[in-house]
Amino acid sequence: MSLFFISFGIALIAWQLWSESKVNFIFRSLTLIFLTLSFLHLSYNGFISQLNWNALSVSLICLSITSFIAKFIGKNSRTKLLYLLSSSIILLLCSSGIIRTPLSHAVEPNSSGIPELLVEVQHAHVEDFKAYCDAQDDIKIVEYFDPLYEEHTELDDYFVVDILGSSPKKIIERLQSLSFVEYVEENDLVFTPSFRSPKTYKNKKSYIFSDPLNKNQWALENTRMNDFYEIAVKQKPKKKIKLFILDTGVDGDHEDLKDVYVKSGKKNDKDKRGHGTHCAGIAAALTGNNVGISSFNFDKRIEIYSEKVLADFGGGTQAGIIKGIINAVDNGADVISMSLGGPSNDKKQKAYNEAVRYARDRNCIVVVAAGNSRSKALYYAPANSEGVITVAASDENNTLAEFSNTLEGIKMGVYAPGVNILSTFPNNSYETFSGTSMATPFVAGLISLMKSIKPELTVEHIYDILQSTMLQSNEVSIIDPKTALEKLVSS
Repeated sequence: MSLFFISFGIALIAWQLWSESKVNFIFRSLTLIFLTLSFLHLSYNGFISQLNWNALSVSLICLSITSFIAKFIGKNSRTKLLYLLSSSIILLLCSSGIIRTPLSHAVEPNSSGIPELLVEVQHAHVEDFKAYCDAQDDIKIVEYFDPLYEEHTELDDYFVVDILGSSPKKIIERLQSLSFVEYVEENDLVFTPSFRSPKTYKNKKSYIFSDPLNKNQWALENTRMNDFYEIAVKQKPKKKIKLFILDTGVDGDHEDLKDVYVKSGKKNDKDKRGHGTHCAGIAAALTGNNVGISSFNFDKRIEIYSEKVLADFGGGTQAGIIKGIINAVDNGADVISMSLGGPSNDKKQKAYNEAVRYARDRNCIVVVAAGNSRSKALYYAPANSEGVITVAASDENNTLAEFSNTLEGIKMGVYAPGVNILSTFPNNSYETFSGTSMATPFVAGLISLMKSIKPELTVEHIYDILQSTMLQSNEVSIIDPKTALEKLVSS
Protein backbone atom coordinates (compact mmCIF):
# COMPACT_ATOMS: atom_id res chain seq x y z
CA MET A 1 0.00 0.00 0.00
CA SER A 2 2.90 2.36 0.72
CA LEU A 3 4.00 1.93 -2.90
CA PHE A 4 0.63 3.30 -4.00
CA PHE A 5 0.87 6.40 -1.83
CA ILE A 6 4.43 7.12 -2.97
CA SER A 7 3.50 6.82 -6.62
CA PHE A 8 0.31 8.81 -6.05
CA GLY A 9 2.40 11.59 -4.51
CA ILE A 10 4.72 11.57 -7.53
CA ALA A 11 1.71 11.76 -9.82
CA LEU A 12 0.27 14.73 -7.91
CA ILE A 13 3.54 16.64 -8.18
CA ALA A 14 3.67 15.96 -11.92
CA TRP A 15 0.02 16.96 -12.23
CA GLN A 16 0.81 20.28 -10.60
CA LEU A 17 3.68 20.88 -13.03
CA TRP A 18 1.35 20.06 -15.89
CA SER A 19 -1.41 22.31 -14.58
CA GLU A 20 0.99 25.22 -14.37
CA SER A 21 1.68 24.81 -18.05
CA LYS A 22 -0.95 26.34 -20.29
CA VAL A 23 -2.45 23.13 -21.62
CA ASN A 24 -6.12 23.38 -22.41
CA PHE A 25 -8.94 22.46 -20.03
CA ILE A 26 -10.23 19.57 -22.16
CA PHE A 27 -6.86 17.81 -22.12
CA ARG A 28 -6.63 17.95 -18.31
CA SER A 29 -10.25 16.86 -17.91
CA LEU A 30 -9.82 13.81 -20.14
CA THR A 31 -6.86 12.63 -18.06
CA LEU A 32 -8.86 13.16 -14.88
CA ILE A 33 -11.54 10.92 -16.37
CA PHE A 34 -8.87 8.31 -16.99
CA LEU A 35 -7.84 8.40 -13.33
CA THR A 36 -11.48 7.92 -12.33
CA LEU A 37 -11.73 4.89 -14.61
CA SER A 38 -8.59 3.46 -13.02
CA PHE A 39 -10.14 3.71 -9.56
CA LEU A 40 -13.32 2.08 -10.86
CA HIS A 41 -11.12 -0.72 -12.16
CA LEU A 42 -9.78 -1.15 -8.64
CA SER A 43 -13.24 -1.17 -7.11
CA TYR A 44 -14.59 -3.71 -9.59
CA ASN A 45 -11.63 -6.09 -9.39
CA GLY A 46 -11.01 -5.91 -5.67
CA PHE A 47 -10.31 -2.58 -4.05
CA ILE A 48 -8.00 -3.97 -1.40
CA SER A 49 -6.14 -6.41 -3.64
CA GLN A 50 -2.42 -5.72 -3.46
CA LEU A 51 -2.03 -6.77 -7.08
CA ASN A 52 -4.53 -4.12 -8.14
CA TRP A 53 -3.01 -1.47 -5.88
CA ASN A 54 0.41 -2.23 -7.35
CA ALA A 55 -0.98 -2.12 -10.87
CA LEU A 56 -2.51 1.30 -10.21
CA SER A 57 0.79 2.40 -8.68
CA VAL A 58 2.49 1.55 -11.96
CA SER A 59 -0.20 3.51 -13.79
CA LEU A 60 0.30 6.55 -11.58
CA ILE A 61 4.05 6.48 -12.05
CA CYS A 62 3.51 6.28 -15.80
CA LEU A 63 0.98 9.10 -15.55
CA SER A 64 3.47 11.29 -13.71
CA ILE A 65 5.95 10.78 -16.54
CA THR A 66 3.40 11.45 -19.27
CA SER A 67 2.08 14.47 -17.38
CA PHE A 68 5.55 15.96 -17.15
CA ILE A 69 6.13 15.39 -20.86
CA ALA A 70 2.78 17.01 -21.59
CA LYS A 71 4.11 20.27 -20.21
CA PHE A 72 6.46 20.54 -23.15
CA ILE A 73 3.99 19.58 -25.87
CA GLY A 74 3.13 22.38 -28.22
CA LYS A 75 -0.28 23.87 -28.92
CA ASN A 76 -1.00 21.63 -31.91
CA SER A 77 -4.32 19.93 -31.13
CA ARG A 78 -3.54 16.83 -33.19
CA THR A 79 -0.33 16.28 -31.25
CA LYS A 80 -2.22 16.61 -27.97
CA LEU A 81 -4.92 14.18 -29.06
CA LEU A 82 -2.41 11.59 -30.29
CA TYR A 83 -0.43 11.93 -27.08
CA LEU A 84 -3.53 11.55 -24.92
CA LEU A 85 -4.74 8.46 -26.77
CA SER A 86 -1.37 6.68 -26.75
CA SER A 87 -0.59 7.43 -23.09
CA SER A 88 -4.12 6.43 -22.01
CA ILE A 89 -3.82 3.10 -23.81
CA ILE A 90 -0.48 2.39 -22.11
CA LEU A 91 -1.85 3.36 -18.71
CA LEU A 92 -4.97 1.23 -19.11
CA LEU A 93 -2.84 -1.75 -20.13
CA CYS A 94 -0.69 -1.24 -17.02
CA SER A 95 -3.65 -0.96 -14.66
CA SER A 96 -5.32 -4.02 -16.16
CA GLY A 97 -2.17 -6.11 -15.80
CA ILE A 98 -1.80 -6.82 -19.53
CA ILE A 99 1.47 -4.92 -19.45
CA ARG A 100 3.42 -6.44 -16.56
CA THR A 101 6.18 -4.74 -14.59
CA PRO A 102 8.09 -5.72 -11.43
CA LEU A 103 5.69 -3.55 -9.41
CA SER A 104 2.57 -5.22 -10.76
CA HIS A 105 2.90 -8.35 -8.66
CA ALA A 106 2.81 -9.40 -5.06
CA VAL A 107 5.02 -12.00 -3.44
CA GLU A 108 5.66 -15.15 -5.51
CA PRO A 109 3.97 -13.75 -8.63
CA ASN A 110 2.59 -15.93 -11.33
CA SER A 111 3.42 -15.21 -14.94
CA SER A 112 0.14 -13.70 -16.07
CA GLY A 113 -1.24 -11.54 -13.30
CA ILE A 114 -4.11 -14.05 -12.90
CA PRO A 115 -4.51 -15.46 -9.37
CA GLU A 116 -2.81 -18.77 -8.76
CA LEU A 117 -4.68 -21.81 -7.54
CA LEU A 118 -4.22 -24.35 -4.78
CA VAL A 119 -5.23 -27.79 -6.03
CA GLU A 120 -5.57 -30.91 -3.90
CA VAL A 121 -5.07 -34.21 -5.73
CA GLN A 122 -5.88 -37.75 -4.64
CA HIS A 123 -2.69 -39.20 -3.22
CA ALA A 124 -2.79 -42.25 -5.46
CA HIS A 125 -3.05 -40.07 -8.57
CA VAL A 126 -0.37 -37.44 -7.95
CA GLU A 127 1.71 -38.69 -10.87
CA ASP A 128 -1.37 -38.69 -13.11
CA PHE A 129 -1.98 -35.06 -12.24
CA LYS A 130 1.63 -34.15 -12.99
CA ALA A 131 1.43 -35.88 -16.34
CA TYR A 132 -1.81 -34.11 -17.18
CA CYS A 133 -0.41 -30.68 -16.32
CA ASP A 134 2.83 -31.29 -18.23
CA ALA A 135 0.73 -31.87 -21.35
CA GLN A 136 -1.06 -28.52 -20.98
CA ASP A 137 0.33 -25.26 -22.31
CA ASP A 138 -1.87 -22.93 -20.25
CA ILE A 139 -0.95 -24.06 -16.71
CA LYS A 140 2.23 -24.67 -14.75
CA ILE A 141 2.45 -26.52 -11.43
CA VAL A 142 4.75 -26.34 -8.42
CA GLU A 143 5.00 -28.96 -5.66
CA TYR A 144 5.05 -26.39 -2.91
CA PHE A 145 4.52 -28.17 0.41
CA ASP A 146 6.90 -30.72 1.86
CA PRO A 147 5.74 -31.45 5.45
CA LEU A 148 8.07 -33.48 7.64
CA TYR A 149 5.19 -35.51 9.08
CA GLU A 150 3.49 -36.23 5.77
CA GLU A 151 1.76 -39.30 7.10
CA HIS A 152 -0.37 -36.97 9.29
CA THR A 153 -1.49 -34.55 6.59
CA GLU A 154 -2.75 -34.21 3.05
CA LEU A 155 -0.73 -31.05 2.41
CA ASP A 156 1.85 -32.99 0.39
CA ASP A 157 -0.95 -33.69 -2.11
CA TYR A 158 -1.46 -29.97 -2.82
CA PHE A 159 -0.02 -28.15 -5.82
CA VAL A 160 0.29 -24.47 -6.64
CA VAL A 161 -1.05 -24.02 -10.17
CA ASP A 162 0.00 -20.98 -12.18
CA ILE A 163 -2.59 -20.06 -14.82
CA LEU A 164 -0.88 -19.06 -18.06
CA GLY A 165 -3.97 -18.88 -20.23
CA SER A 166 -6.42 -16.04 -20.73
CA SER A 167 -9.51 -17.82 -19.42
CA PRO A 168 -8.97 -18.73 -15.75
CA LYS A 169 -12.64 -19.64 -15.22
CA LYS A 170 -12.50 -22.32 -17.92
CA ILE A 171 -9.18 -23.63 -16.61
CA ILE A 172 -10.63 -23.91 -13.10
CA GLU A 173 -13.68 -25.74 -14.43
CA ARG A 174 -11.43 -28.08 -16.39
CA LEU A 175 -9.34 -28.92 -13.33
CA GLN A 176 -12.44 -29.47 -11.21
CA SER A 177 -13.76 -31.92 -13.78
CA LEU A 178 -10.75 -34.23 -13.38
CA SER A 179 -11.71 -37.31 -11.39
CA PHE A 180 -8.49 -37.28 -9.34
CA VAL A 181 -8.74 -33.60 -8.32
CA GLU A 182 -10.23 -33.30 -4.83
CA TYR A 183 -10.38 -29.54 -4.40
CA VAL A 184 -9.54 -26.25 -6.11
CA GLU A 185 -9.31 -22.81 -4.51
CA GLU A 186 -7.62 -19.50 -5.26
CA ASN A 187 -4.19 -18.83 -3.80
CA ASP A 188 -5.45 -15.79 -1.90
CA LEU A 189 -3.35 -12.72 -1.19
CA VAL A 190 -2.73 -11.70 2.43
CA PHE A 191 -1.43 -8.51 4.06
CA THR A 192 -0.38 -7.04 7.39
CA PRO A 193 -3.43 -5.44 9.05
CA SER A 194 -1.81 -2.50 10.88
CA PHE A 195 -0.93 1.16 10.52
CA ARG A 196 1.42 3.57 12.24
CA SER A 197 -0.18 5.70 14.96
CA PRO A 198 1.84 8.59 16.40
CA LYS A 199 -0.17 9.00 19.60
CA THR A 200 1.75 8.35 22.83
CA TYR A 201 0.39 7.32 26.20
CA LYS A 202 1.76 8.21 29.60
CA ASN A 203 1.41 5.46 32.18
CA LYS A 204 2.21 6.65 35.71
CA LYS A 205 2.15 3.24 37.32
CA SER A 206 5.33 1.47 38.49
CA TYR A 207 5.88 -2.15 37.57
CA ILE A 208 7.70 -5.10 39.06
CA PHE A 209 9.73 -5.28 35.88
CA SER A 210 10.58 -1.66 35.26
CA ASP A 211 11.74 -1.12 31.70
CA PRO A 212 12.32 2.45 30.45
CA LEU A 213 9.34 2.57 28.09
CA ASN A 214 6.73 1.09 30.46
CA LYS A 215 5.23 4.56 30.76
CA ASN A 216 4.23 4.40 27.08
CA GLN A 217 2.52 1.00 27.30
CA TRP A 218 -1.09 1.62 28.29
CA ALA A 219 -1.97 -2.05 27.80
CA LEU A 220 0.12 -2.95 30.87
CA GLU A 221 -2.28 -0.99 33.04
CA ASN A 222 -5.51 -1.97 31.31
CA THR A 223 -4.71 -5.68 31.50
CA ARG A 224 -3.38 -5.55 35.09
CA MET A 225 0.06 -6.83 34.14
CA ASN A 226 1.56 -6.00 37.55
CA ASP A 227 -0.85 -8.44 39.18
CA PHE A 228 0.00 -10.93 36.45
CA TYR A 229 3.75 -10.60 37.07
CA GLU A 230 3.31 -11.22 40.80
CA ILE A 231 1.75 -14.61 40.06
CA ALA A 232 3.90 -15.48 37.04
CA VAL A 233 7.28 -15.15 38.78
CA LYS A 234 6.26 -17.91 41.20
CA GLN A 235 5.53 -20.38 38.37
CA LYS A 236 8.60 -22.28 37.25
CA PRO A 237 8.54 -23.16 33.55
CA LYS A 238 8.47 -26.83 32.58
CA LYS A 239 9.49 -26.06 29.02
CA LYS A 240 11.15 -23.30 27.01
CA ILE A 241 8.54 -22.26 24.46
CA LYS A 242 9.22 -21.73 20.78
CA LEU A 243 7.10 -18.82 19.55
CA PHE A 244 7.15 -18.38 15.78
CA ILE A 245 6.32 -15.00 14.24
CA LEU A 246 5.07 -15.49 10.66
CA ASP A 247 5.48 -12.05 9.17
CA THR A 248 7.90 -9.74 7.32
CA GLY A 249 10.88 -11.12 9.23
CA VAL A 250 12.30 -10.02 12.59
CA ASP A 251 15.30 -7.82 13.36
CA GLY A 252 17.13 -10.41 15.40
CA ASP A 253 19.81 -7.93 16.49
CA HIS A 254 17.38 -5.53 18.16
CA GLU A 255 18.54 -4.60 21.66
CA ASP A 256 15.32 -5.79 23.30
CA LEU A 257 15.00 -9.01 21.28
CA LYS A 258 18.52 -10.33 20.65
CA ASP A 259 18.77 -12.23 23.95
CA VAL A 260 15.55 -14.17 23.29
CA TYR A 261 15.66 -14.42 19.51
CA VAL A 262 16.96 -17.55 17.76
CA LYS A 263 18.48 -16.79 14.36
CA SER A 264 17.65 -19.04 11.43
CA GLY A 265 19.03 -17.29 8.36
CA LYS A 266 19.32 -13.87 6.76
CA LYS A 267 15.88 -14.07 5.16
CA ASN A 268 14.11 -14.53 8.50
CA ASP A 269 16.42 -12.43 10.67
CA LYS A 270 16.03 -9.14 8.81
CA ASP A 271 12.96 -6.94 8.62
CA LYS A 272 12.92 -4.01 6.22
CA ARG A 273 9.26 -3.21 6.86
CA GLY A 274 9.35 -3.51 10.65
CA HIS A 275 5.98 -5.19 11.07
CA GLY A 276 7.34 -8.56 12.21
CA THR A 277 9.79 -6.92 14.62
CA HIS A 278 6.97 -4.89 16.16
CA CYS A 279 4.85 -8.01 16.66
CA ALA A 280 7.77 -9.95 18.15
CA GLY A 281 8.34 -7.28 20.80
CA ILE A 282 4.71 -7.18 21.87
CA ALA A 283 4.71 -10.91 22.48
CA ALA A 284 8.13 -11.57 23.93
CA ALA A 285 10.59 -8.66 24.20
CA LEU A 286 12.94 -9.39 27.08
CA THR A 287 11.34 -7.91 30.19
CA GLY A 288 13.12 -6.53 33.23
CA ASN A 289 16.40 -5.94 31.40
CA ASN A 290 16.21 -2.14 31.78
CA VAL A 291 15.95 -1.85 28.00
CA GLY A 292 12.94 -0.82 25.93
CA ILE A 293 9.51 -2.29 26.64
CA SER A 294 7.92 -5.04 28.71
CA SER A 295 6.07 -8.15 27.57
CA PHE A 296 5.27 -11.62 28.91
CA ASN A 297 8.89 -12.77 28.64
CA PHE A 298 10.55 -11.82 31.92
CA ASP A 299 12.89 -14.82 32.34
CA LYS A 300 13.71 -15.91 28.78
CA ARG A 301 11.21 -18.77 28.91
CA ILE A 302 9.93 -17.74 25.48
CA GLU A 303 12.24 -18.03 22.47
CA ILE A 304 11.32 -16.00 19.40
CA TYR A 305 11.68 -17.54 15.93
CA SER A 306 10.85 -15.97 12.60
CA GLU A 307 9.38 -17.29 9.37
CA LYS A 308 9.39 -14.59 6.70
CA VAL A 309 6.17 -15.24 4.77
CA LEU A 310 5.46 -11.67 3.66
CA ALA A 311 7.42 -9.49 1.28
CA ASP A 312 8.97 -6.21 2.38
CA PHE A 313 5.86 -4.30 1.23
CA GLY A 314 3.75 -6.42 3.61
CA GLY A 315 1.97 -8.78 1.22
CA GLY A 316 2.12 -12.51 0.58
CA THR A 317 0.15 -15.49 -0.64
CA GLN A 318 -1.92 -18.16 1.01
CA ALA A 319 0.53 -20.81 -0.18
CA GLY A 320 3.40 -18.89 1.39
CA ILE A 321 1.56 -18.68 4.72
CA ILE A 322 0.79 -22.39 4.70
CA LYS A 323 4.39 -23.21 3.88
CA GLY A 324 5.44 -21.00 6.80
CA ILE A 325 3.11 -22.88 9.14
CA ILE A 326 4.56 -26.19 7.97
CA ASN A 327 8.14 -24.97 8.46
CA ALA A 328 7.35 -23.65 11.93
CA VAL A 329 5.68 -26.89 13.02
CA ASP A 330 8.48 -29.01 11.56
CA ASN A 331 10.96 -26.95 13.61
CA GLY A 332 9.16 -27.53 16.88
CA ALA A 333 6.85 -24.51 17.19
CA ASP A 334 4.70 -24.40 20.32
CA VAL A 335 2.85 -21.21 19.34
CA ILE A 336 2.47 -19.50 15.95
CA SER A 337 1.50 -15.82 15.77
CA MET A 338 0.16 -14.57 12.42
CA SER A 339 -0.68 -10.87 12.18
CA LEU A 340 -1.86 -11.13 8.59
CA GLY A 341 -4.88 -11.93 6.46
CA GLY A 342 -7.16 -10.95 3.64
CA PRO A 343 -10.71 -11.32 2.30
CA SER A 344 -11.76 -14.93 2.01
CA ASN A 345 -12.56 -15.89 -1.58
CA ASP A 346 -13.43 -19.50 -0.81
CA LYS A 347 -15.96 -20.64 1.77
CA LYS A 348 -14.28 -23.86 2.82
CA GLN A 349 -10.69 -22.63 3.30
CA LYS A 350 -9.67 -26.29 3.11
CA ALA A 351 -5.94 -25.66 2.62
CA TYR A 352 -5.71 -23.31 5.62
CA ASN A 353 -7.74 -25.72 7.73
CA GLU A 354 -5.43 -28.57 6.79
CA ALA A 355 -2.38 -26.49 7.74
CA VAL A 356 -3.87 -25.56 11.12
CA ARG A 357 -4.78 -29.21 11.74
CA TYR A 358 -1.18 -30.13 10.97
CA ALA A 359 -0.08 -27.66 13.67
CA ARG A 360 -2.63 -28.86 16.21
CA ASP A 361 -1.61 -32.48 15.70
CA ARG A 362 1.87 -31.44 16.91
CA ASN A 363 0.37 -29.57 19.90
CA CYS A 364 1.05 -26.16 18.35
CA ILE A 365 -1.38 -23.26 18.95
CA VAL A 366 -2.08 -20.90 16.01
CA VAL A 367 -3.11 -17.30 16.82
CA VAL A 368 -4.41 -15.10 13.97
CA ALA A 369 -5.42 -11.45 13.46
CA ALA A 370 -9.11 -10.74 12.88
CA GLY A 371 -8.48 -7.95 10.34
CA ASN A 372 -9.00 -4.19 10.18
CA SER A 373 -11.95 -3.71 7.84
CA ARG A 374 -14.76 -2.97 10.31
CA SER A 375 -16.41 -6.12 9.06
CA LYS A 376 -16.83 -9.67 10.33
CA ALA A 377 -13.66 -11.71 10.75
CA LEU A 378 -15.78 -14.60 9.46
CA TYR A 379 -15.22 -13.23 5.94
CA TYR A 380 -11.42 -13.06 6.29
CA ALA A 381 -8.76 -15.74 6.13
CA PRO A 382 -7.01 -17.27 7.95
CA ALA A 383 -9.05 -15.58 10.70
CA ASN A 384 -12.00 -17.85 9.82
CA SER A 385 -9.95 -21.05 9.74
CA GLU A 386 -10.97 -23.95 11.96
CA GLY A 387 -8.87 -24.43 15.08
CA VAL A 388 -7.22 -21.00 15.32
CA ILE A 389 -7.65 -18.40 18.05
CA THR A 390 -8.74 -15.22 16.28
CA VAL A 391 -7.90 -11.86 17.88
CA ALA A 392 -9.78 -8.58 17.45
CA ALA A 393 -8.55 -5.24 18.81
CA SER A 394 -9.66 -3.08 21.74
CA ASP A 395 -8.62 0.49 22.55
CA GLU A 396 -7.51 2.38 25.68
CA ASN A 397 -11.13 2.56 26.88
CA ASN A 398 -11.59 -1.21 26.58
CA THR A 399 -14.01 -0.71 23.71
CA LEU A 400 -13.85 -2.15 20.21
CA ALA A 401 -11.18 -0.43 18.12
CA GLU A 402 -12.86 1.60 15.38
CA PHE A 403 -11.00 -0.30 12.63
CA SER A 404 -11.27 -3.82 14.03
CA ASN A 405 -13.22 -6.69 12.53
CA THR A 406 -15.65 -8.34 14.92
CA LEU A 407 -15.88 -11.93 16.07
CA GLU A 408 -19.47 -12.91 15.25
CA GLY A 409 -19.50 -16.45 13.91
CA ILE A 410 -15.90 -17.16 14.97
CA LYS A 411 -15.65 -20.28 17.13
CA MET A 412 -12.63 -19.19 19.17
CA GLY A 413 -12.20 -15.41 19.27
CA VAL A 414 -10.91 -12.95 21.87
CA TYR A 415 -10.29 -9.20 22.16
CA ALA A 416 -6.96 -7.68 23.20
CA PRO A 417 -5.25 -4.25 23.17
CA GLY A 418 -4.47 -3.13 19.61
CA VAL A 419 -4.52 0.70 19.48
CA ASN A 420 -1.44 2.91 19.88
CA ILE A 421 0.78 -0.01 20.86
CA LEU A 422 4.46 0.79 21.40
CA SER A 423 6.91 -1.95 20.50
CA THR A 424 10.27 -2.81 19.01
CA PHE A 425 11.20 -1.63 15.52
CA PRO A 426 14.30 -2.30 13.40
CA ASN A 427 17.64 -0.66 14.22
CA ASN A 428 17.08 -0.54 17.98
CA SER A 429 14.15 1.83 17.66
CA TYR A 430 10.58 1.78 18.95
CA GLU A 431 7.37 2.75 17.13
CA THR A 432 3.67 2.96 17.87
CA PHE A 433 1.27 1.02 15.65
CA SER A 434 -2.43 0.16 15.70
CA GLY A 435 -4.19 -2.89 14.32
CA THR A 436 -5.39 -6.36 15.08
CA SER A 437 -1.78 -7.14 14.15
CA MET A 438 -0.80 -5.72 17.53
CA ALA A 439 -3.54 -7.47 19.49
CA THR A 440 -2.56 -10.87 18.08
CA PRO A 441 0.99 -11.16 19.50
CA PHE A 442 -0.29 -9.90 22.86
CA VAL A 443 -2.47 -13.00 23.03
CA ALA A 444 0.28 -15.20 21.55
CA GLY A 445 2.69 -14.02 24.25
CA LEU A 446 0.25 -14.87 27.03
CA ILE A 447 -0.46 -18.29 25.52
CA SER A 448 3.29 -18.94 25.24
CA LEU A 449 3.74 -18.25 28.94
CA MET A 450 0.79 -20.48 29.79
CA LYS A 451 2.25 -23.34 27.76
CA SER A 452 5.62 -22.90 29.48
CA ILE A 453 3.85 -23.85 32.71
CA LYS A 454 1.64 -26.57 31.22
CA PRO A 455 3.07 -27.64 27.83
CA GLU A 456 0.27 -30.16 27.30
CA LEU A 457 -2.38 -27.43 26.96
CA THR A 458 -4.59 -27.81 23.90
CA VAL A 459 -6.10 -24.91 21.98
CA GLU A 460 -9.57 -25.76 23.34
CA HIS A 461 -8.31 -25.73 26.93
CA ILE A 462 -6.47 -22.43 26.43
CA TYR A 463 -9.45 -20.79 24.78
CA ASP A 464 -11.74 -21.97 27.60
CA ILE A 465 -9.42 -20.32 30.14
CA LEU A 466 -9.15 -17.07 28.20
CA GLN A 467 -12.86 -16.86 27.48
CA SER A 468 -13.95 -17.59 31.05
CA THR A 469 -11.62 -15.03 32.64
CA MET A 470 -12.25 -11.96 30.48
CA LEU A 471 -12.17 -8.42 31.86
CA GLN A 472 -15.75 -7.23 31.42
CA SER A 473 -16.52 -3.85 29.86
CA ASN A 474 -19.50 -2.09 28.33
CA GLU A 475 -18.72 -3.07 24.75
CA VAL A 476 -16.18 -5.90 24.51
CA SER A 477 -14.48 -8.10 27.08
CA ILE A 478 -10.69 -8.25 26.79
CA ILE A 479 -8.28 -10.91 27.92
CA ASP A 480 -7.20 -10.79 31.57
CA PRO A 481 -3.70 -12.29 31.94
CA LYS A 482 -3.79 -12.29 35.74
CA THR A 483 -7.09 -14.16 36.15
CA ALA A 484 -6.27 -16.50 33.26
CA LEU A 485 -3.00 -17.46 34.96
CA GLU A 486 -4.77 -17.96 38.29
CA LYS A 487 -7.23 -20.35 36.69
CA LEU A 488 -4.44 -22.17 34.89
CA VAL A 489 -2.36 -22.88 38.00
CA SER A 490 -5.40 -23.85 40.06
CA SER A 491 -6.72 -26.37 37.55
